[in-house]
Amino acid sequence: MTSADTIIDVTEEAEGSPSPEDLLTVHTRTVGAAVVIAAVGEIDMMTAPLLERAIAESPQRDIVLDLTAVSFIGSTGLGLLLEANRRCHESNRALPLVVGSQRAVIRTITASGLAPVLSMRKSVSDALAQDFGQRHAETRPA
Repeated sequence: MTSADTIIDVTEEAEGSPSPEDLLTVHTRTVGAAVVIAAVGEIDMMTAPLLERAIAESPQRDIVLDLTAVSFIGSTGLGLLLEANRRCHESNRALPLVVGSQRAVIRTITASGLAPVLSMRKSVSDALAQDFGQRHAETRPA
């Protein structure tokens, strides 16, 4: 066997790789004067720009970041959350993270030492009430 026989063609493998959109979906909705951004999937080096764009497109609005459907968050995702939190605080806005009981997200944030810095909430309605008061209270159909 020659060294040429053991070369792996990585371009073939890359062509079949999932796109960022396959790994992370981002949905936004407005509740009062707040924007709720829900991420579904994995937040890592490849997908973080999708979430970053959604946050950037909500300037000067209160933002609730719903991470209850996030199955993985890497160091790039943590950096994104920290930077988004800093920017919101600089403009006198909160950035509550809705984590519900999503262990992957809670454990990653806690293990990284960011739990005291990032505001974690159980539900969107908790975040709206605790971080923004009554002006953003969710209305439910009767």
